[in-house]
Amino acid sequence: RIQILFEVMSGTSRGTSLARVRNTLTNRTGASSFTVEREKELQEAFFKACNNQECPPKEKHVRTITISTWQERTAQTFWMMLQRLPYQSQPVVCWKLIIVIHKVLLNGHPTVIRESIKWVDLVEQMRRHWNYCDTGYPQLIALYGKLVRQKIIFHRKWPVFPSNLDVQEKSWKLPENDINLYFQLAVDCFEYLETMIRLVKSVKENLSCSAQFSPVMVQCRMAPYISIVPESYNLYGIIVKIMQRLYSSLPPDTLDGHNSRFKELYRQLNRFYVDCAGIRYIDGLIGIPSLDDRPPDFVRQSSYIPPPRPRDPEPVETPTEELINLENNPTQSSDSRDLSESPPPPDDRDELIQQLLREVCELRKKLTSALQNCKQHGNDIRDLEQARNSVLEQKRSLEQQLSSMQLSPQKEEELSQKVADSEARWRESVERCEKLKQAYTNLRTEHINLIRSSAETKKSCKSRGVK
Repeated sequence: RIQILFEVMSGTSRGTSLARVRNTLTNRTGASSFTVEREKELQEAFFKACNNQECPPKEKHVRTITISTWQERTAQTFWMMLQRLPYQSQPVVCWKLIIVIHKVLLNGHPTVIRESIKWVDLVEQMRRHWNYCDTGYPQLIALYGKLVRQKIIFHRKWPVFPSNLDVQEKSWKLPENDINLYFQLAVDCFEYLETMIRLVKSVKENLSCSAQFSPVMVQCRMAPYISIVPESYNLYGIIVKIMQRLYSSLPPDTLDGHNSRFKELYRQLNRFYVDCAGIRYIDGLIGIPSLDDRPPDFVRQSSYIPPPRPRDPEPVETPTEELINLENNPTQSSDSRDLSESPPPPDDRDELIQQLLREVCELRKKLTSALQNCKQHGNDIRDLEQARNSVLEQKRSLEQQLSSMQLSPQKEEELSQKVADSEARWRESVERCEKLKQAYTNLRTEHINLIRSSAETKKSCKSRGVK
């Protein structure tokens, strides 16, 4: 057992040592006590793996941290220890720390992924702390932290899958075997894979923004590829099995949305693997899978099985400048630095550079806000100009109407004669109405008098007994 641990720590048998350590430590009865020496060793591994130098975390330090979870069979010490790192003040430290967290979640003891749900708020805190800028390491930290948080929640929701999602040689099914659960699982897997693709695209865009990155700086940004490539391919295999299960139970028209989403992810994932195959740093560490040009047709290929991922290559002592082959730049040969050498001591200028980068990000935000305000003011000015032109057009129209209403003297005389005739007829009508009104009043008075006299006559006749 000590020999196996020595091989793992020395890195001489990277391809099979971790599996042997897992098998050996799993057969132990009970967790070992966490001694002071082991705590000191683990703390040293944390600080060396997550230092402030822009280089990938060394595998031997990450392996030491991973083995500690198998020795303790818990993630308690792991999460408590990483909080001692200055990840809130140094973005490189936070970036490398998330890389280590991701690798431990993938290769650590099975209890790590289950216990990490208690620490998901800490990952969210890291992500939000560096979410103030959309460029550089802060942007990458925000996306990588979202991926790690999503991974922890995914395994909490679907505990049937192991932490590394490697189920190609195993048959699995959901406990309830409900088709609705498979439908929801497909959605969660799509979102999980989309977050991976989004992180990969951001790393690629970050590297394309500047041509002044050294090979080691490029490797530091590409370090998550080492974990994302096998995990994404295992997730792709799970998605294929889920889609086959859905197509065997539901009509194809119901799954049009899932199928369109799968095809788009398939295209992006294939492009990602092609890009990784052209990078010697990635291709020299892990086996890159290859996908067909066309995605599988689940209606016709109901028994399609993705081929296994190629085995990881054996570690070879290769100079740093030969591991990166992004644009076949011949000047890369001038930077011949061995990754196994210890990094230079921390420099105070690094903190100043990071502070200046944060100030630049803030100024960019202010500039963007000012440009938006200027654009809004320009829109307001254009609206005012349009309103002014509309008022002038209405003024011209009214002037034309007024000019058309101005009449000649002859027309004015004719209109005056017509008005005079109308007034005469109106006076005649008024006099006629007055006469009719007087006649009506007289008739009404006579009618009332006749009614009264008739009533008196009837009354007098009645008093005399005359009927």
